[in-house]
Amino acid sequence: MALYATGFAQAHIIHGQLKATYYSWTGERASIQTTVFTVSLEGNSWLLKSEYDTNWFWLVGGDGTNTYSVLVDPKAPTKAAPATIFDGDFPRAAFDTVSIPWLSFCSSHFLNNSSSRDSIPSLWLQAQTLPMSHVCSTEITQFKEPPYLPDEIKWVTSAKQITSASSNELLRIEGVSVEELDRKSVDYPSSVQIGKLLGNYQVLDTTNINGFVLPLKFELDAYGYFFPDAKKDAQRILNQLNNTNINKNKIVEDTYLVAKYEGSVINIVVDTNHVALPKTDLSLSVTDYRMSSKSDGIDHVAYVAKQWKPQIDSDLLKLLEDKKKNPPHNLLPSNPASLHVQETVRVLICIIFFAPFFVWGLRKLKNKNKEKENT
Repeated sequence: MALYATGFAQAHIIHGQLKATYYSWTGERASIQTTVFTVSLEGNSWLLKSEYDTNWFWLVGGDGTNTYSVLVDPKAPTKAAPATIFDGDFPRAAFDTVSIPWLSFCSSHFLNNSSSRDSIPSLWLQAQTLPMSHVCSTEITQFKEPPYLPDEIKWVTSAKQITSASSNELLRIEGVSVEELDRKSVDYPSSVQIGKLLGNYQVLDTTNINGFVLPLKFELDAYGYFFPDAKKDAQRILNQLNNTNINKNKIVEDTYLVAKYEGSVINIVVDTNHVALPKTDLSLSVTDYRMSSKSDGIDHVAYVAKQWKPQIDSDLLKLLEDKKKNPPHNLLPSNPASLHVQETVRVLICIIFFAPFFVWGLRKLKNKNKEKENT
């Protein structure tokens, strides 16, 4: 790793990569994705760029008050880039390949000032749409030197978080689908056990630049969770496949490794330039969540702009008033407490989380039957 110093330090610029290995519930490796990230840090301001093989990238930044993100596709230079603004210092709409580097390098202001430090969402799930990302309490150990980044974090299911998962403040008020809204009606206290480890983050190596401690290597193990009915179905599939080498005598546990993230730093540059908000030459198609109102059923206001609006101005307030006059129609179940709806939602949750794995199992069975027919 190379270190470069130029003049008086204003910002630390970290270049690195994140390797994400995804697994099926049977323990087989499903896919690997490697992204390159660049992080700039200066005081409470930060900027994170996550680049993908397809040449499109995320730009996510925070100024200590708001979080801004924009998805840039260089192949679509004439279209407005999808962008979001949230109050607070958490990238709640970002992919795991963004939120995990954020945790490693950009989370100190959030951890030191947020009342949610003991309940960080499961970063490998979508905090805006999945109540399951909010069933854990977090146990955090931070470094004692600036910028006080996390050294180790454990996500463990807790009664408090499980009970409030479906009403977590990070979940969207307006749903993009009936299924998304229905997930809030699941009886999580009876479906999720207390005390289950669903995530473990740890820093493996660090560097100290004039008292500024930054990770050089880090990893996070993320676990999926089987609802009771899904666990029974998974065990049934494995029992039917127990003649294969991979699954012989395997017992389905409540949790299973769903992803392993391995991050490493390539170099760190100490620079004199200030950290700016995410910048692109494209127009921004902004979804602004800073004016959300549960009482009015309003999740956000939307607009197109040439540049960010760090302050809520009169134009944004007018958009909010116009939306209040024509509130969105949330497709909530008419009686979400009914047994019928509860059971339907349980099925939907199982399908959403585990359908790919069950399809895998069914394909195995189909292939096995074909082999028998051909013999």
